[in-house]
Amino acid sequence: MDLLLKQTYSGDFDKKRDYFLVILNDLSLTTTYIDQMQRELIGMTNHKFEDQDEINMIIMCINGDSFKYLKNRMDTLLKDNIDKIVQILSIPINQLIWPINNIIYEISNQDYEKYEINDPFAQDFIEGLTNLLLPYKSIMLENIFDILIHKLSTHVALTLEDHIKQKKFNFLGSIQLSKDIRKIIDHLTQITAQQNVRHKFVRLQQIVHILTMDKVTDILEYWGQEGYQWKLSALEIKLILARRSDFPIREYLFHRYDAPSLSRCRKETHRGIRADYGPEGNPNTAFSGLEGMSPEIELIMKSKFITKVVSLINSLYQPRYNINETFEASKTILHNAIFLAF
Repeated sequence: MDLLLKQTYSGDFDKKRDYFLVILNDLSLTTTYIDQMQRELIGMTNHKFEDQDEINMIIMCINGDSFKYLKNRMDTLLKDNIDKIVQILSIPINQLIWPINNIIYEISNQDYEKYEINDPFAQDFIEGLTNLLLPYKSIMLENIFDILIHKLSTHVALTLEDHIKQKKFNFLGSIQLSKDIRKIIDHLTQITAQQNVRHKFVRLQQIVHILTMDKVTDILEYWGQEGYQWKLSALEIKLILARRSDFPIREYLFHRYDAPSLSRCRKETHRGIRADYGPEGNPNTAFSGLEGMSPEIELIMKSKFITKVVSLINSLYQPRYNINETFEASKTILHNAIFLAF
């Protein structure tokens, strides 16, 4: 079977594609028939034999390693060869996605209304993808076609994400992008029969969600919210916010609260650092008072402090700092991070 797949895959794949897909169908059906045969053999064993020890021994043989190995081998063959189809289809899919680079997403109200009438991207992409997948959908079994769509959805999501991260948007352009992405996800969901592919687009949906925010500080309503799991890092979120040309640059690179909020946060942070990590609330005195503690407790306290500092620095990410600065300058940055975080 493996040799036959290699022969049909090599050379001009388009000419041998139908044979290749039929072999994949046979692989899937064979696995199904093995399961069915095992169930029937177990049923016959229970019916024909009376001695329970004999029944248990025969069932153990039926469920033994031989059938497991055969099914695992066929599953591996099936998935590996579906991956080969994904590699083949990824090139034309990339070509279908490429036109998004020519679309302007910094648009006016008039442009947005034009896009309402003449879809700039999603409709052409969906039509092209439908035509591309038609020969596969017409031959492949439902469960195999679902696996193919799942793998292709991962590729589509990652490719779209790469292109979006290179473009600029204003608010209306972000709304248009949101509509485009929603249409694509809905289409891929509709052509799968057994499994939903929406989870493949979680990162992409979060990117679009960030781009459609009214202002930078709206992110605070979701960041750290219980039950909302971010797939993007804090740095990625800032870089995505930077794609909005109508957001003030300092607001997303060096985000600051209003003066009263910042003053309150500084006081609260200083108080917390002082209480947890030292009387002066700075790195130099953070470990004072640990003398006499057991090594285990001392290690836990130091780990707590280091974890806190790393978290604060990450949340305060400032590109203007150079990693080659002197140790004294680094201590100043660390001290400022503790005071300015949150």
